Amino acid sequence: MKKIVLHIGLPKTATTTIQNALCDHPDKLADLGIAYLQAGSRDFGDRGHHLQVQGLLGERGKRIRVKTSMEEIEAIWPQSFEEMNASSADQIMISSELFSFAVITPADIQKLKELLGDYEVRVVLVLRDIADFVDSVYAQRIKGGFGGTPGEFIADNWANLHWLQMYNRWANVFGEDNVRALDFGELKKGNLVDNFVRDAFDVSFDGPLFDTDKANEALPYYAAQMLKEINASDIPRPIATRFRIQIRDFFIEHGSSGDFRKAKFLDEDTKTMLRHYCKWPRVFNRSDND
Repeated sequence: MKKIVLHIGLPKTATTTIQNALCDHPDKLADLGIAYLQAGSRDFGDRGHHLQVQGLLGERGKRIRVKTSMEEIEAIWPQSFEEMNASSADQIMISSELFSFAVITPADIQKLKELLGDYEVRVVLVLRDIADFVDSVYAQRIKGGFGGTPGEFIADNWANLHWLQMYNRWANVFGEDNVRALDFGELKKGNLVDNFVRDAFDVSFDGPLFDTDKANEALPYYAAQMLKEINASDIPRPIATRFRIQIRDFFIEHGSSGDFRKAKFLDEDTKTMLRHYCKWPRVFNRSDND
């Protein structure tokens, strides 16, 4: 039976870096008996399988990206199964951070399990220090036009800021033995993509094998402050959007070479509160399989 490795996130744990590296190097994966699902992997401008999340949620999935047609939503899983059944790989990867933040009800997770019922499934969840995670995702939301405070962002997303609860949602449906939590901090020790592949697929190889070019770089502090001002202003939305794009593009080109410190938004009391609240599941260690 073929195995599906379902990489569900988190966002801001190098998901785009991992997706780009694996999608763009099918030859390297093939040598390991792995395939990265190509269906839907270029519809959102990155290499994630976000269209599959829309397909799972049906009409509710339209809210993720309204321009996706219902024809595309209804066709994506039949296309995925056709490709997976034709693949000679033993393990096939499906990856979208939207699985962790948009597929949150037991009914939706159960529907996904039934959809993948002809395959063995391993769910892989990459976890990150909660305070760093909130800082990073909040900055990403600012890029997209969010004008609220960090406190408002935390309140809006409170139900998803507890890693053990998130892990248990998936483990309760797929079984604890089939859900693997990885520590982002450990993956970064060395070649992140290589480490992810080893831990997610239980394969061994001499590295480095995959490129680790960063994607979705964190905003420098000054860029974030400018974007917050724009987002909270009365500037017409089309003009504000153009401003955000220009500021983002400038700091993508020049931020890493200038004296720009990364944006941090949480005070120490908020960090302490989040870390106290957010419990972790048991994290996979490569030595567990030795």
